[in-house]
Amino acid sequence: MTTEIKAKLLVPLPPQIAKKLNLHKGDLLDIAINEDGTLLVTPIVIKPKKYVEEMERELAELKQQLGVDQPAEEGEEVGQE
Repeated sequence: MTTEIKAKLLVPLPPQIAKKLNLHKGDLLDIAINEDGTLLVTPIVIKPKKYVEEMERELAELKQQLGVDQPAEEGEEVGQE
């Protein structure tokens, strides 16, 4: 797919790509240059604080259920006694 660089070096995203990736005005994109000179454009997903807090609560509950309170050391088996 081809797109043209506009004024102020803005690059419009083709609508079909934006729709497929569920991108909207104000969303963030990470742009990197690969070793071969190609560009890699990756959407940045930011989870709302409410979502993160819920995941932290669920993780704490799982740790409690499993009896895990510290991260396992490398090579250590978890939950095996």
